This record gives sequence, structure tokens and C-alpha cells, in this order.
Amino acid sequence: MNNTPLNITALQSYLGDAPITPHVYDNIASTNAEAFRLAELGAVEGTLLVAAAQTAGRGTRGRAYFSPFGGVYFSLILRPERFDAAFVAAVTPACAVAAAQSVDAVFGTRCGIKWVNDIILRDKKVAGILCEARNGVVVCGIGLNVTAPTNGYPELPNAGAVTDAPPEFARERFAAECATRIFGYYQTLENKAFLGEYRERSVLIGRKVTLRVGECEERVSVTAIDDDFRLIAENGAGSIVKFSFGEVRVSYETA
Repeated sequence: MNNTPLNITALQSYLGDAPITPHVYDNIASTNAEAFRLAELGAVEGTLLVAAAQTAGRGTRGRAYFSPFGGVYFSLILRPERFDAAFVAAVTPACAVAAAQSVDAVFGTRCGIKWVNDIILRDKKVAGILCEARNGVVVCGIGLNVTAPTNGYPELPNAGAVTDAPPEFARERFAAECATRIFGYYQTLENKAFLGEYRERSVLIGRKVTLRVGECEERVSVTAIDDDFRLIAENGAGSIVKFSFGEVRVSYETA
């Protein structure tokens, strides 16, 4: 499957009546970058860009995102009427729940979520999320490692793939499932209907982790995720601390 082109007909059939307009690419620099370019040209809400590979995929904090053939990478354009920090901050957790649910639906798995935007399966990251907001447009970008490339992920020891034997049209079905679920959560984002599942799928709650914020690292015990999607933890001094952002390294030991 690694070099098989995406099938636009299959993708459209899985989208059904969802208000989503798909475009497919064999290889593209970055679906997020192209989504913003199209948005500037007037692309409507619900425009979906799906690629079989990326040459300049982007991750958080400006990092490169390894996007080889064998995965599927997509960006969904949203044009919300409300465009404040709290609203935008809820989009990434909504995408995380949608992605985890979609992986499970397509591949028969049970995924976890590592706060704030990684999808975890068998203790490995199988998907990443990058939601970006600019000039009234939100672009939801998601990359899923469906099957591993020939040489695996030698420079990414925490990365893994979902399966060695994907079902037919797995990439198209995942993209359609996930985009449709995102769009559904987006319609009532203020209600945070996905918050309970976001907590239930957390691989951090009840664990000791190393949290990096800027140049500072701290060893903490994660106790909860609050209603604003902040990570609640207890530090070494016994104080309760709240984090709106940061990078987490997990040791998978109980707190």
C-alpha cells in the first residue's frame, strides 16, 4: 500500500452527505500550508485536503513532521464565527477525540490521547495533530501512520504504525471518518461534548511524567484535565499546578 495513490471516489463515498469537499494529492509539501493558501483564495469551510505523503510536513513549534508514503495526512478548513482564544484552544482536543475514535472505527483498536495532541497506540505515537488559526480561518491538520515505511522510524523511537495489514481504502475511510467527526464536534464546540472522552482516553492521568515548558523541565504527577483542557498535576513540593501547554515525556509508571 505504501505507494498506492489515494482513491477520490472511495473518499467521497465515505464522506456521504457530510458538508465536506475533498481534494487528494499523491505528494504535497504541506496540507496545512496549502489549505491556508486555498483559504486566502476563498476556499469554503469544509474544504478537505488529503495527501498520501508530504515533503515538508509541519509539527508543533515549527518542527518537521515525518510524512512518508504509508500514512495519510489531511487538513480541514474551518471558518468559525467565533474566533477567540478559548474557542480555538478547544479545537485541538476535539480533533484528538475525533482522530482516536476514527482509528478505532477503521482498524478495530483502542487508542489513547497524550495531552494535548498525540494519538497513542501500544505506547507509540501513531498520529499527530496541528491546528493553526490565522485571519479568521482554522486549519485542522492530522497525520496518521497507517503502515510503517520500509526502514521504520529510526529517528523517532516513540513513533509507530497502526497495522501491517490495513483494510481496503483504510486511508480514505480514516480521513472521511475523522473529518466528519471533527465537523460534528465543531458545530457545538462550546458544549465540549467530547471532553469526557478526552479525559477517558488520556494516557497521562495517574502517571508521573516529565513536563517541559520552554527551557524548564519538571517532574510531576498528573491528576486530571480540567474543563479548559489544562493539565492538572502535583509537583515534587506537593503543590497543585496547571499547564495550558507544554511537552510531555511519559514513563508509563503509575503516579
